[in-house]
Amino acid sequence: MLQGEGNLLMRRSDIPEFEVMRVYIVLAIALGMTALLGAKLFHIQIAEGAKYEKKISRQSIRRERLPGMRGRISDRNGVCLAESRPSYCVAVYLEEVREMGSRRYTVSNTVAQVRDLLGQLSDEIGVAASVSAESITNHVLRRSPLPLIVWRDVDEKVRARLAEKSEKYPAADIYIEPVRVYTNGSLAAHVLGYVRRTRGPRSDDDDAAEPYQYYRPEMEGNFGVERIADDTLRGKAGAQLIRVDASGFKRPLPTDREEDMILDAIPGGDVMLTLDVRVQKAAEKALQGIVGAAVVLDPRNGDVLALASSPSFDPNVFVSGSGSDEVNRLLSDDNSPLLDRAVSGVYAPGSLFKLVVAAAALEKNDDTTEATTFSCPGYYSMGKQVLHCWNWQNGGHGQLDMHRAIEQSCNTYFCQLGAKCGYRSISEMARRLGLGRRTDLGLDGERAGNLPPLNVVRSKGDLANVSIGQGAIEVTALQMAGLAATMANGGYYRVPRIVMAERPAGGREFLVIPPAPARSMNWSQSTIQTIRSGMKATVHSPQGTAKRTLVEGYVMAAKTGTAEHGVTGKKRNWGWTIVFAPFDNPRYAVALVVEDAVSGGISAAPLVRQIMSEILPIKDPADEPG
Repeated sequence: MLQGEGNLLMRRSDIPEFEVMRVYIVLAIALGMTALLGAKLFHIQIAEGAKYEKKISRQSIRRERLPGMRGRISDRNGVCLAESRPSYCVAVYLEEVREMGSRRYTVSNTVAQVRDLLGQLSDEIGVAASVSAESITNHVLRRSPLPLIVWRDVDEKVRARLAEKSEKYPAADIYIEPVRVYTNGSLAAHVLGYVRRTRGPRSDDDDAAEPYQYYRPEMEGNFGVERIADDTLRGKAGAQLIRVDASGFKRPLPTDREEDMILDAIPGGDVMLTLDVRVQKAAEKALQGIVGAAVVLDPRNGDVLALASSPSFDPNVFVSGSGSDEVNRLLSDDNSPLLDRAVSGVYAPGSLFKLVVAAAALEKNDDTTEATTFSCPGYYSMGKQVLHCWNWQNGGHGQLDMHRAIEQSCNTYFCQLGAKCGYRSISEMARRLGLGRRTDLGLDGERAGNLPPLNVVRSKGDLANVSIGQGAIEVTALQMAGLAATMANGGYYRVPRIVMAERPAGGREFLVIPPAPARSMNWSQSTIQTIRSGMKATVHSPQGTAKRTLVEGYVMAAKTGTAEHGVTGKKRNWGWTIVFAPFDNPRYAVALVVEDAVSGGISAAPLVRQIMSEILPIKDPADEPG
């Protein structure tokens, strides 16, 4: 036995020493790694457990965009034209619906639970729910953490009934959202424009590094001043963090988290327009029942005091979803009430263009003066064709000078004057007066009109037609108001201005947007006096074509125009009148066009008189608070 043990010991002693060391090394490494793993686990789970728990929690955190309250639009005197008001809505919170339900979670089950709840709520508050199953499904799939708006603009009775049943229906509550309201209905609708609801990322979001996952509904300017001043009006969006579970439902955030904070939105800024509500109302009142447009400018600075288009529309119908039927009616109306005829309607100017021809002839021809005479036999011969003067049945106007030609709006005189002057000079003068290009007022759809190029007006007949404002030439009511303003202020063209001042978001005071510098036409005093005195005579002479514009007690100047359009046998007239007053110190320059007119003197002039009789007695806009 002892001998065997000795042999065994001998065999163990035969094991090489490096093998034994290797075993020890492996054991040491294993123990070391076990210790390291234990230390790491301690570090992760104990020492920095809160840090990693925070990272894991962040996987369920979402950013929600909170739009700011939209700013206010007012006229030059601070009269409110558009503002935002709180709308009391009934909303359903899906996370509460899910907690109440006992069915296994699926989208269809949640939709069914919401519809059941709406049916019960409808009976309790006495208002039928109009939210479709499709809308509920879309909300569950895409915006489940956000409240589902079911009823908008509910009255006090509905709110009181819901409050009484709050314990029975914890998933429903009052939700306040801002709504755009146009306080004067259709007044200045084409200027103000309208907004539309958006629910999604904007191209100008300044948080691209941390994108939003959810967006509250926001109002975005879609037309008119609402669009061009959108950056000022909408302010700066805020944000809040929300926590969601694996199914996308909202869950409460831990109260001790730093992230449990709301970044408040900054309300939008305000915009003050050059419009005067009193003048705007006078213009729209005159156009009631008429298809046409009227523009009133201040010739001293280019301010747009009124810009009216008829028929009009109520921009409030674009704010509420319930107005979709009315929107469809507006879109299908043959009279196109959504068209801003003041800046987007283009018309032949008729005899208004004779003022441009007169200015070109007086400035470009040294031998043309107020005393330049031509004979009017009642027609103008163009080879085998003749162009009649409006007084042709009485044998024409006979011999007349420029002053009387403007007063009588003689076609024959201006055909001969245009032939003497030449179309190049006429075209250059028209462009200097702002024709053939947009005024850059900034409103949607403004058109440039049309001023034919030199190679189009080649024949004697072409030049005759252009000289009396017919043919291919087209203008807008805004351009014609600018023409009247230039004649009123003694030969200075001013770019019209619609936005007077802006108060930026978070700002305390309005920042004035100054008018564009006046551009002198460099006319001689004789040119200005000749045209102005001729326009004065059209109002105050017994034979003047614009005598129907006269407001007793005021000295005024005007020009009428009638332009035919349409195919032979179905021709209709566009009737124009432009006017400025008072004559010695003009405060108002007006252009008005009627689409289906007898003539400018018969159809448009009395409407201009109606406007002027209401606005001339009021005080000077320059003395008003704006």
